[in-house]
Formats: sequence, structure tokens, C-alpha cells
Amino acid sequence: MPDTDPFSLDELCVLSGLPKRTVRYYIQQGLVARPVGETRAARYGREQLTQLLEIQKWQRAGLSLERIAELLAGEAAGDVPPVAAARRGNGRGLEPPGAGRRDRAARRARPRAAEPRAGAKPHGARARRPRIHPKGIRMNAPTMKSSTGTAVPLQSVAIQAELSDLLEEVTLAQTYRNRENVNIEAVYTFPLPRAAVLLALEVALGQKTLAGVVVGSAQAEHDYEEAITDGDSAVMLEEVEPGLYSLSVGNLLAGETATVKVRYAKLHRWNGEILRFVLPTVVAPRYGAPEAQRVQPHQVPGVDPFAANAYALSVTLRGALRDAELESPTHAVAVAKGEAATEVTLAKGSAWLDRDFVLNVRAPHAARAFAAVDRDGARYIAAASFVPAIAVEPGAGARSVKIVVDCSGSMAGDSIAQAREAVRRILASLRPQDAFNITVFGSAHRSLFPACVPAEAGRLEAARAWLAHIDADMGGTEIAAALAHAFALAAPGFESHDVLLVTDGEVWGAEAIIAHARASGHRIFPVGVGAAPAESLVHGIAEATGGACERVTPREDMASRIHRHFERILQPRARSARVLWPAEARATSPAQLPSVYHGDTVTVFAAFDAAPQGEAKLVLELADGRAVEQRVALPGAAVAAGEERTTLARLAAASRLAALSVKEDAASVAAATQLAVDYQLMSRHTNLIAVHARAEAEKAGHLPALRRVPQMLVAGWGGSATVRPMAPPPAAGARSTSLGRPLHPSMLLEAAPLYPARKRRVLTVPVDLTIEAGRWTAADLEALDLVDLERLGLPAAAVAALRTLLANGAAADECTLVAALLAALLALPAKLPFPRETRRLLRKHAKDCGVPKPLGDALAAALARSTPEAWHFDATALDGLAAAGRGNAVMR
Repeated sequence: MPDTDPFSLDELCVLSGLPKRTVRYYIQQGLVARPVGETRAARYGREQLTQLLEIQKWQRAGLSLERIAELLAGEAAGDVPPVAAARRGNGRGLEPPGAGRRDRAARRARPRAAEPRAGAKPHGARARRPRIHPKGIRMNAPTMKSSTGTAVPLQSVAIQAELSDLLEEVTLAQTYRNRENVNIEAVYTFPLPRAAVLLALEVALGQKTLAGVVVGSAQAEHDYEEAITDGDSAVMLEEVEPGLYSLSVGNLLAGETATVKVRYAKLHRWNGEILRFVLPTVVAPRYGAPEAQRVQPHQVPGVDPFAANAYALSVTLRGALRDAELESPTHAVAVAKGEAATEVTLAKGSAWLDRDFVLNVRAPHAARAFAAVDRDGARYIAAASFVPAIAVEPGAGARSVKIVVDCSGSMAGDSIAQAREAVRRILASLRPQDAFNITVFGSAHRSLFPACVPAEAGRLEAARAWLAHIDADMGGTEIAAALAHAFALAAPGFESHDVLLVTDGEVWGAEAIIAHARASGHRIFPVGVGAAPAESLVHGIAEATGGACERVTPREDMASRIHRHFERILQPRARSARVLWPAEARATSPAQLPSVYHGDTVTVFAAFDAAPQGEAKLVLELADGRAVEQRVALPGAAVAAGEERTTLARLAAASRLAALSVKEDAASVAAATQLAVDYQLMSRHTNLIAVHARAEAEKAGHLPALRRVPQMLVAGWGGSATVRPMAPPPAAGARSTSLGRPLHPSMLLEAAPLYPARKRRVLTVPVDLTIEAGRWTAADLEALDLVDLERLGLPAAAVAALRTLLANGAAADECTLVAALLAALLALPAKLPFPRETRRLLRKHAKDCGVPKPLGDALAAALARSTPEAWHFDATALDGLAAAGRGNAVMR
């Protein structure tokens, strides 16, 4: 088409096969030339079409948008083939350290296109009256900047949660403010629990309050784009994948503030006597190509090491949960008990969005099976939640257990330390009649044995020795290939197999991995490790294969979680599982009950023409011939009349929707979309949208500038730091660094890149830990055990002597013994260059562990008699331990 015959944005999208938002994103990023004219008058030509087709060609070859931008700008591609160039890196979608720094330096050296000043009219735009904000706000206030220099519109996040007998309801409030002179589009991709059912979207924009409406995704996209090009404001929430959502706030004018509230509900799931309330807050960097998973470029959650996103939290517990024991392994919390409810808040008032919030609600004497009845329009809906007790019979059958461990770069630090501990506990739980094997993976994979072998003492010892040498040094996260390899491992004499998967789950393309696992015939029992594991994979793969998932934060006990997994593995499978209702149900969901394990929750919905009276009964028939039953009484109180779709009814509809959404045929998609619209539910086929039609004088005169809200780097990700109690975000007026940013944990990255270059230096003093001030905590020291010390190079004779002391009862446990050894270093005749804070930390740790004085004296005397040659320290060899948050020098 010649340039003299221009075409509209709609025509451009048809010709290129791309949605409007993607085209606008490419224009914002400078990948595609700006059109002639603005908003509806914009016209495009051959230049833009050619650029869009080129972008798609290079994307199919696997190149990143950054590399495509260089190619479109005419830069030489060098000798690296396009696909190889795209895959080059550290396996996590990041550049290698040297190359990344060189590329960034080169980009900084290139001249940048100047941004148009406020109110400037692009070349060729039609003349229109300049827009003046009605409040006359002058934009000269301080502006939070990302590492790329653009303003960050997200100002605050506040979360309110209420936990009752059966249900948790959460309201997430995000406040956006435009502190720039141009209108903007703020885009924020954020996580929610995978099982969350989104119920409402409310937007406060100036004096206006808007309620979101659920419509089909295509219709929502159309309405949103129409509003943006008309100069109106719009807010749209869409699902990127289960548990991951993207919010767009379009045409936020200069000086305006918008508060977006998202409300969701979720049924409780007990794990034994513990109810685990998890609030995801951050998305870690993921391995793979998001574009291949139908993720639009503006939806990809970017990570900014200098981002400082904070939130406030309030959790209210009512009913049977009011008197429960509460403990958070992730945050310091304050608990206030009242007559009607208990409220939990963050002890410091706020916290960083750099790790998931976890609250363990322990209620050993509270009833965990509940039932509820409510309206569903003209009908009634009942929900019955069961927590069955299924005892493991003595001499339970032998099992084949394939252990698969993620050793990719993202697992460095806390996560790989958790993985080692998990596998140690797994090996300790195996019985002689069981078979096992261990597979580790990153960019490639390898197994300890060529096939599954009996869990004999010699093989278990070999596995423990092999385990001591694994590290997060295997590159990318090619989990699909590793699982396929594990599925194919032979296990002679065993008909069924189970996989224990230890990973942070941070990959794109979880759906394809889950589908392959479902077809394998294996049950998969993931252990999600790290401060923010990806629920989409670890929970999704467990549900799809009939397994179960355990998530363990870096400061939780791994032993109990592994014990729960082995309880499940050893239980006989249920031949049948059904729920009997006191009256005939018109429909039930889910149609087929999931795998049922001891102490886990199973919830079933049923629809009735009249309010049911009586009790619901869960009946399980196990493979070993036993029958297990559990009953729960339906509430007898009358349900108020009405035609509304209640929260319980919408949760039941979401259960039906989940079954429809796994099918891709046109009829199923149409049925799923209609069901979601009828019950106003967010889904993969529907979006939530709210539109504010502005008065003519207030409409935006230009298309908005894109402002993506960056994620904070997940605490401990890639060995960047260790998870420990964090200071609250600084108050207004707090001291900042010379760069003008508030001091916060992510700034550790300024001094230590994710994958720093390492220099070797050996200190020939008798003993030296060179613990870096501010990097060690009591929790870090408690994590050290003799296996760690031996792996890091403590002389074998010294390790043997320490084990003998432990066996003879000189110390209560390994923690005490290691604490005594560290404290003994302080008593050496030759004073070591410990900082004052470190010496205090070691002394306090020894006191907290109750180190007996005779033991401390004996170790100090032994160290004093040692020779420098026996206690060499390689300060760089301990970099791996420093990444785990424990130190930066190693005993030799």
C-alpha cells in the first residue's frame, strides 16, 4: 500500500495480525514510527507495517525486543546467529554479567531521543485546544523514578483481609498518581492466589467512583481502546495466567490520582491442623519467552533492582479462627485480640513488596469441616468442606520416588539451601523397600543413578555425598526436559511412581509443562521454595497429576513439610470418592473429586431448588479395601429470600468455570465466557473494565505515555541477599543515598551484582570468617550445620572431632555446636579482624543457643593449638555461602 494512501489503526492491526495495544506499545518503545496525526485522526503507512512485520519475524526467531530494537535501528548483528543470540545469557532472560554491563554502558553512551515537552504537538497532528488540568496543578513535586529514569505511578498498596470459618475475603487497594506533565497509562502486573475468585473492581478517580463490569476479553479490549483514543479514562484488569493479573490505568491526567480496589474471595484449605494464609506480593524473574505464551509485551512484569514498592496490611480473624495460634515466618506482625475478632497487622506498619506474606493459623481444637447454604438467584447453593482423617497403615506398600531438584541460577542463595535440606529430609524418610533416584537440572539435567535403585544404606550415603556438591550453577530452568527424563527413568517392580519436585517454579509456559506431566501417569508432589515461588506451576502441576503441593519459606522448618508429603505418598489411593447430599442436587461441582489426602481440604458445591436440610457425607473407598467417611451438618437457619448472586454462589460458579476453561473448543469457550459474564467472574475469557467518559474540556489531547510499574527483586532471588526481617519503608524525609533513593534491601545489588566476578585471595591467619556487617543475622547463623562447614572446606579431622563431641553429648544439637565453634574464634590469642557488630552477633548467638562454657573453652583451646596451614581460608570460595546469606570466607 503506498504511503499516499494511508490507513487507520484498525486496518494496520488487520494487516499485521497484532492487537491495538501491542501496536501502541511498540510505538511507545520506539520500535515503530509514530503515525501522522493523533487519536482517531492517526494515519499509518508502509513504514509502520514493514516494521511490525519485521518485529514478528525476529520474535519467531527467538530474539528479545531489545535485540530487535537494535536490528531495526540498523546495528550490525555480528557473527552470532539470530536464535543463538536470543538464547545467549545466564538462562534467566538476563545478560551474562560482563556482556550485560557492556551492553548497558553502550546504550547509555548512545544519544537518547528527547521527550516532547508537555503540550507539544507531534508532527502532523491536527490542531486542537490545549488541555489544562481543571485543578491547575503544577507538576514540580518530587517524582519516584525507575532505573530507566521514568516516573513510577504506583504510590501505595493497602490490603485488608477477613478470615472466617470457611472463607477468606481480601480487598487490595492500589493508589496511582500521575506526577508528570503528560497523561499516562500505568500498567502493573501482579500476583494473586491461584485459587482466588475475583469478585469486584472499584475505581475512585477524583470525585468519581466507578464500578467495573465483567465482559468478554475481546469486548473489553475494544472498549478500553475506544476510551483511550477518545481521550477518556479507563481501567482494565485481565488475567495473564492463573494467579497472575495485569491492571491498566489509561489516560491518567497530569496531577490525577486513581485508587483501584480489587476484591476476591477464596475458600480455606487446611493442611493438617494449620490453615496457611498466603498473600503473593511479587513476581520473580522467569525463565523462558513470555511472548510465546501469548503474554503481551506490556504485561511482562519487569524487575527493577532499585524499585521500592511498599504496602500496609490488616488481617481480621473471626469465628472459629479468632482464638487460633498465629505465627508469620515471613514478617514481624502485631496481634490484637478482641471480643469478636482478632486483628493482625505488620509490626512496623508497612513492608516491602519483595516476598510473599505468610500467616500460619494453628487451630488444633477448632472444627475444620464446615458447610454453608446461600441463595443462587432463584435456587440455593450448598458448600461442604471436608478434612478427612486417613491413617497410614503399618507396612504400607513400597513406593518408587523420583526426586527432581532445580539447580538453575534463580535458586542461588536461600532456595538452593532449602532444596538441599528438603532432599536430606526426603532421603531420611525413605524405607529399604522403596526405590529412588535424584535428578538435578538447569539448562541441562543429570541423574545420580541410571535407573531407580533400592533405598539401601550404601546408596543413600552416596546420595547424601552427591547432594553436598550440588549448587545453583546449572544455568536456565529447562524443567520440561528434566521432568521428561525423570518420567522415563526405569523402576523395575513398581507399577506406579511419584515425583518429588523441589523448585521455585519461575518459568513461563507452565500450562504446557502441566499438560505433559498429566499425561505421564506420575503423581507429582512439588515443594515450592524461596520467598515467592510461582503458584501457577507448583500448585497447578500437583492438582493436574493428583499430587499435592507444599510451600516452604526460607525461615520455616523443612522437616514437617517433607513429613506431610511422605504421609500423602504412603496413603493408599482412593478407588472412588463421592459426596452424598440430604436431597437430590440439580448439579454438583467439581464433577470429579480431586485426590484426597489425610488432613487436606476437599470442598464440593451442589445446587438445589429448595434449601437443603440435614448433613452432607464424604465417602471414600480406598485401594486397600478400607472405607472412610466424614459428615458435616448443613446450617439449619433459613436463608433470606432474594434474587442476587451471593458470594457463595459465585464461588460455586467459579468451580464450574474451572472445568470449562481447560477445554479449547469453540463451544466450551462460548459456554465459559457466558457463565463468567452471568456471574461477573474474572477468567481467561473475560476482563473487568471501568470507563470514565470525560467532559470535552477534560479529555486527553494525546495518547498516553506508557509507564510500567516495576517489580522489586524478590528477596534472596539468585543469591542477591538472604531473607531476614526487613526494616519498614522509610518515612517521608528519611535519609537517602547520594543517588536520591531511599535506603532499602534491594540496594545490596549496587555493591554486589547478581553474578559478580570473583577474585581469589587466601588469608593465612589461623581462622577468619570476615563476616560482612549487616549481612548476617541470628537466623543465618542458625542455618549453619556441620554438613555446611564440611562442604565449605572445614578439615575432615576437625569435622570428625566435632561429630564425636556431638555424639558424646557435649552439645545439645548441631546449632549449639556450631555456635560454640564460632564463638571460640573470638577467644583466639591472635585477635581476628572481626567488626564490632560481628563479634556482638557471634556472642549473642552463642548465648541464645545456650553454649556450655566447658564446650566453648575446649574448642577455643583446640583452635589455639591449630597451625595456620590447617586453617587456611579462601575468602572468595565462600562467595557461594555469602549468596546464601551466611558469610564470604571459607575454612580450608
